[in-house]
This record gives sequence, structure tokens and C-alpha cells, in this order.
Amino acid sequence: MASDSKREPSDKELPGGPPKPELDVLPIEGKGRGVVALQRIAAGTVIETAPVVPYKTEGSHEVMPDPGLPPELGDLPHDWDEERACLVFGKMQFTNHSDTPNAKFARNMEALTMTFTALRDIEAGEEITIDYEIPVWWE
Repeated sequence: MASDSKREPSDKELPGGPPKPELDVLPIEGKGRGVVALQRIAAGTVIETAPVVPYKTEGSHEVMPDPGLPPELGDLPHDWDEERACLVFGKMQFTNHSDTPNAKFARNMEALTMTFTALRDIEAGEEITIDYEIPVWWE
């Protein structure tokens, strides 16, 4: 009997856009983990559009780690809106802060996603960084 089932396309095969850049989450000296480009990424390229889960925060957005989360997740939230933070599901969750970032993020409230885009050309082997847009808590 013939099967009508079809293989699901990978993210790189989905229609409607160019393939997503290759990334890895690696140890970064002095920072813990971070996201590294495995290939050159041109300025303006969407690096990742990641789903998010917003949640009501118990503490101030000005203070991290978030005391409302288990310790293993306390350092991972991003701001979502005035009352909520969010957890990002994707490699870009591990993007470190920089005052001179090479990428930016944009929230899509309706789709519950966060899109990360290259601000400039990013070379293979280079760490991808963003501006957290909040006061950094480790200084």
C-alpha cells in the first residue's frame, strides 16, 4: 500500500525566504555561553525568528536574574512588555550583550516571536551580540 505521508521540510527548506544562517552555541571566555556564526552573515539578514513564551514577572525588569524563575533559568529572560518578560526558544536565547552589538532584536507581540537581524556583516567564527536594552546587572 502506498503512503501519502510526506517528510516535513527542514527550516532551511521552507519556502518564502533564504536559508537561515548556520549558528552554534559555544562557551565564550568570561561570558558563559554565546552564539557564534558558522558562516558569514550579511548585514540585514534575519538570523533567527524564535518563538517566545511571555510570563508575568515577579521582580523589576531592572534586576536580573529573575527571582520568579528556577535558578537554572534566572539569567535567560528578555523583556517582553511593561508587565512581562519572556523566554526565547532558539539559539539566539544565548546571545550576549554588547554596547556595540552586531545584531538587533524585534518583538512581534501578535506572533509571539522575537526576530534577530544582523546590523552589519558578521564573519564566520564571530560571536553574535545584541544590546539587551536594559541596565546590565553584572557591572
